[in-house]
Amino acid sequence: MIVLNVKDRKLVNQLEVNGRQPNTFIGKMIGLKPDVVAYRINRLEKEGVLKGTICYVNFHKLGYTDFGVYISLKYSMQQKESQLVEYLKRHTNVSYLARVGGNYNFIVGLLAQDSISLHHIIKELKSKFSGLIDQFDIVTRISLQHFLRKYLLDTKAKESLPYFGGELEKVQLDDLDKKIITHLTQDGRAKIVDIATKLKEAPSTIISRVRRLEKEKIITGYYPIISPGKFGFQAYNLLVRTGPIDEIEERKLMEFCEKHPHVIWTINTLGAWDYEIGVEVENQEKLQEVISQLRENLPRLMKIDFLAIFDTLKYSLYPF
Repeated sequence: MIVLNVKDRKLVNQLEVNGRQPNTFIGKMIGLKPDVVAYRINRLEKEGVLKGTICYVNFHKLGYTDFGVYISLKYSMQQKESQLVEYLKRHTNVSYLARVGGNYNFIVGLLAQDSISLHHIIKELKSKFSGLIDQFDIVTRISLQHFLRKYLLDTKAKESLPYFGGELEKVQLDDLDKKIITHLTQDGRAKIVDIATKLKEAPSTIISRVRRLEKEKIITGYYPIISPGKFGFQAYNLLVRTGPIDEIEERKLMEFCEKHPHVIWTINTLGAWDYEIGVEVENQEKLQEVISQLRENLPRLMKIDFLAIFDTLKYSLYPF
């Protein structure tokens, strides 16, 4: 297990706020020289704590909806399971893939423009892996909000972190926009000059395009992919079903999540459950404590299931 010292924790905090911050700025914020910041980022990547930084795309602006597909397998066939994983990692509509434990084996994020498109994707998936897949459960994800990992750094700061949500639109991107977003989703800290060189464009052109995409909220931020298991924490996805709640109760729930040191994100969903809440804790005893606190703050809560997230295999909000 890796021990994160105070400087490492502050570094992770700054990357959560904005994963594209230059090393000079991060260094000023946490009291390190830029070359030491670069060294620490590289070390966290080598140790597996940091699995890169992604550009967070609000795909609602592009006319896409995120469908959470929860897959359980009939039996363990290592070769077939590996084929399923590779198929999903290559699929151009899969934005997220994680191996989990509990009632399901995998969580898949599928981006589709409508239910018909989703139907075709699911039908093809079932056809290819009919002998392996036992059950699908699908929820529509309405919006997602991130929160700082306050258990790493005791802070009451309220930062505007990357998100998706809002009304569906169909903003048209040209080829250059698409190529820029593709590069940034692969490496959110990629240097503008490197992107410009690869795309054979002037750096000033790339800068103006990125700024426009950010201003239009197509890009909502840059977010690090963290593996909490590397420093002794387990990630869980709580599947929360409630009774009818009004805006006041929902706002109270969101305030609870934002303030709680172990809650990392929330997703508002439509389907078998109403919310997904991301939690990172040291052990199951701490998990039960969080669940108890959640029940106290949400009297209309009807049921909570949870999944342990073992490994994030793919994360790209512009997989096209």
